[in-house]
Amino acid sequence: MQNGNLKEQILKETEKFPGKTAVLYKEYGNPERDINIKGDVPVVSASTIKVPVMMALFWKVQEEKRSLQEEIPVREEEILEDSKVFEYGGRMASLYELTVWMIVNSDNTATNVLISWLGMEWLNRFFQKMGLKHTRLERKMLDFEAVKEGKNNYISPADFCRCMEILKSREKEDFYASLALSVLRRNRDGEALCRYLYEDVSIAHKTGGLDGIEHDAGLIEREGDFYFLGVFVSEFEESDKMSQEAQKLIGRISRMVFESRPERPQF
Repeated sequence: MQNGNLKEQILKETEKFPGKTAVLYKEYGNPERDINIKGDVPVVSASTIKVPVMMALFWKVQEEKRSLQEEIPVREEEILEDSKVFEYGGRMASLYELTVWMIVNSDNTATNVLISWLGMEWLNRFFQKMGLKHTRLERKMLDFEAVKEGKNNYISPADFCRCMEILKSREKEDFYASLALSVLRRNRDGEALCRYLYEDVSIAHKTGGLDGIEHDAGLIEREGDFYFLGVFVSEFEESDKMSQEAQKLIGRISRMVFESRPERPQF
């Protein structure tokens, strides 16, 4: 499939969906095949912003010669109702454990504890230094009072892609970049990007979902080859049914992209 046809197919899928969809596909080594559909437009990030938060944490630990095994308190009053990890109460937890839960389970309590430890203003300065043009943290996870005040968290598909490219480019020589990617590959949410992929692939990715929002983005790797795909869906009807339909849309786009790859083996 030519990428002109692929883009047309993706646009047909997104036009049928009653919401807004941004798609960014990057095929490394073949930039002429890249697809950018609103990839530079900021969107409400949901949990995808947890990836630059993880990168900021790892940078701070490395720069200040700290240890990821350093423990900090998770206080009873910080535990959110949606947390399974901390449902039995507050305790001490290492920075590494909190990072894993933040990414692998998308645990919002772990995320908020890390945001408090790092500092929201410091995080936003770090995002700017990383070259993330549209990424901004204005509230903690599930702080709906802050949302009512007009505060939210933002990212763009292009910013998320930049995060993944930074990690991938440093994977072989940087322990923390390699660790970050290994944590992302452990993501337990398979409802979107990998929903319809039946072949043996490794996906270092992060999902994000809120009412009217479903995102999934990351690096899809197979036999030493990799590409980036991010699909960010927003502004659709706030219902479980439509959230599931958005996940299916992401899954269909992901399969279209995968099947368009020229190096796929022929049987």
